[in-house]
Order: sequence, then C-alpha cells, then structure tokens
Amino acid sequence: MKSGALHCAGKELRVRLRDRWALLMWLLVPLTIGGMITALSDGGQPQPTAQLLVVDEDDSLISGFLISALGQTGDAELIQAESVSRQEGQERIEAGDASALLIVPEGFGDAVLNEQPSVLQLITNPAQQILPSIVEEFLSVLTDAVFYLHRVFGNELKIITAQIDALAPGESEVFADPMIAQLGVAINNAAETLVEYLDPMALELAAAEDEAEEASGLTFALVFFPGIIFIGMLFAAQGLSDSFWKERESGTLRRTLVSPLSLTEIFLGKLLSGAGLLFLLSAAMTTIGFVYHGLSPASWLPAVLWLTLSGLVLYGLMSLVQLIAPTRKSASLITSILIFPLMMIGGAFFPFEALPDWLKTIGIWVPNGYLLERLKAYLFYDGGINALATSLPYALAMAGLLWMLCAWRLKAFAGRAE
Repeated sequence: MKSGALHCAGKELRVRLRDRWALLMWLLVPLTIGGMITALSDGGQPQPTAQLLVVDEDDSLISGFLISALGQTGDAELIQAESVSRQEGQERIEAGDASALLIVPEGFGDAVLNEQPSVLQLITNPAQQILPSIVEEFLSVLTDAVFYLHRVFGNELKIITAQIDALAPGESEVFADPMIAQLGVAINNAAETLVEYLDPMALELAAAEDEAEEASGLTFALVFFPGIIFIGMLFAAQGLSDSFWKERESGTLRRTLVSPLSLTEIFLGKLLSGAGLLFLLSAAMTTIGFVYHGLSPASWLPAVLWLTLSGLVLYGLMSLVQLIAPTRKSASLITSILIFPLMMIGGAFFPFEALPDWLKTIGIWVPNGYLLERLKAYLFYDGGINALATSLPYALAMAGLLWMLCAWRLKAFAGRAE
C-alpha cells in the first residue's frame, strides 16, 4: 500500500505541475489582491503639510511668537510656516503655490497685550480643501489660548504693557530687577491658584491600545498579509478537490474497485500530492511576504508548515463537498459559493481587526478563521510559538475528521452510477 500510495502521489504531482495555468492562478489571485491592498495602504506618499505664507507687518515679539507657534504643530508637522513679503505672498497664493496666506497687521502685538480686537487676514487656496481648514482651526485654537491667558495672567500682562508704554523713545526695554521680581511673584501666585484644578487633574485619561497597535511597526498591509495567503489556499483547495470528479469521469475510480490498486492508495496519493503542492504554494507566497515586509526568517518555517496544515484542512473541506455533491457542476457551484463567505467571515478578505466584534466572534470559529488568527498571533502579537503549539491538536483534529469523512464517502462516490 505504501508504494502504491507514493506512486499515485508522484503521478498526481506531475499532472498538477504540468497544469501551469492553474498554479499561476493560485499564485496570482492572492498576489494581485495583496499588491492592490499594499499599494493603497503603503503607497509611500509623504504626509500632506499645509504650506502657510506669513506676512508679518507688525514685526513685534508677539507676532514672532505667533509665527513660531504656527510652525510647531508637533511630530505630525501639519503646518509649515514661511515668512514672506506681502507682494511675494499674494503672487504665490494666486499661483496656487501655498495652502494659505496669513497677514499679521501692524499693532497686532499691542492689541494682544491690551486685549483689544485685531483682525488677522487669512487668504486660502481654493484648490485645496483640507489643508487650509487645518490652518483655520489652528488659528482658532490660538485665539482661545490668548483669551484664557488673559483670564489667568491678565494682571501680569497689564504690568508688562504699562512698563513698555512708559519707556521713552530709544530707551532699553530691559526691565529693572525689582520689576522682574514683582512679575515673578505675581506669576507664581497665579500659578498656585491653578493647582486645585491641575493637581490632581480634574479628568483622568486612560490610554487603551488595540491589540493590533501593540505590535511594533504593524501596518494594515502587514495585518492583511496572512489573509492573502489563505485566499490562495482556498482557491488551491477548490482546484485540488476537483480531481476526484476527474478520476470518476475518466473511469479510474470505478476500475480501481476491481484492480490491485486500492481506493485507499489513490486517496492517500491525492492527500500526499496535495500536501506537497500546498507546501510549495505557501512557501512561495510566504517568502514573498516575508521579504517585502521584513519579517524574521526564523518565523518562516513554522509559518509555512502551519499554512500547509491549514491548506489540508481546507482541501479536506472542499473534497468532502465534492464527494457529497450529486454532479460535477453542482460541486463546482457549491465550492465556488463556499469560498467567498469563508474569505469574508474568516478574516482573509477583511482582517478581524476591521470587523465588528459580533462578526469577529463568528469568524474566529470558522475553520480558516481560527487557523488564520493563530498564525497572526504567532507572527505579530505576543503568542509566539505557543500560539501554534497549543492550537496544533485542534488543527490536526479538524484535518483528520474531514479526511476521515472523505475516505468514508469515497467508495460510494466511486461506485455511484453516472
């Protein structure tokens, strides 16, 4: 039986390898989908930045603070402020060379210190929608900041303003030591009044991170990567399972009933050849993904072996449908219909991270969904090799049960009238 099974496996493998178009389709379908997803999510486009031209006609300390604040929007660098003359600014905004033009009028600094109205003129680029809005929102935040600054340090600002106004033309604006000491004491007293609001904080923030964000450098394209391979496994399993109907229609299975070669040997041959093909396919797709995403080579072999076992589970499921279906057309139709719900619910086409909780709960118990989630836990999260080791008995049980049912159905399938 052993030699007969190996002979059937070799024959089946040679036939499959000669069918280059089928192999190419099993590879191209997932690679095409993966390439499109990667292009959309990891396009490598630079983050858009609002180019803001600033005309400072006030040329005061306060207007300088404003320009500095506009250029310091954190790590995101949403706004890039550039000082220009009025003529240059108008020419560039008319040419569409910037997102917005801000004109700071003369007297702006005095107006801020004295809490007097002052109008900042903002000219936006009509060809852009989002970036000019970012500039407008940031300016509105600064307006609120000035308002609350006067509520907290209003008296201190009045002292500074009065001192500046009292200076004679050409006199140095350096404050005397007593004035500096007075301001320091006043600012400290004002700060102490805020302690009851700031220490402890009136609001306590608790940062909650998604499981997907805990993994360093995890992108949507990377999360999608294992699902891409499972899509290829599903199509390969469907294609491999159709061989039972080919053997039946050619009369091979019926002749086997009265020949020295047993159905069991043919069955084991198909199982072994399928495992070999699934190993080659998973190795090829995994290698491409590992190289592109820069994953650790140490994880390659466990991932390939797990994918091969997962492919055998799917192959067994599709084969069982083929052996139960009354005709080849109905079998092809049922397996084709079955593929897409398995892809959608099982996290292959839509990652579990993007699904609602109730749908994720259902998908995690679909055979391919469970196997896919275990692989992702091994590759990306804190599960390590234990994520696969603890799930191995369940995966083997699934594969064993499905193939035992296929073996049980095979004799009736072979002897069934055409």
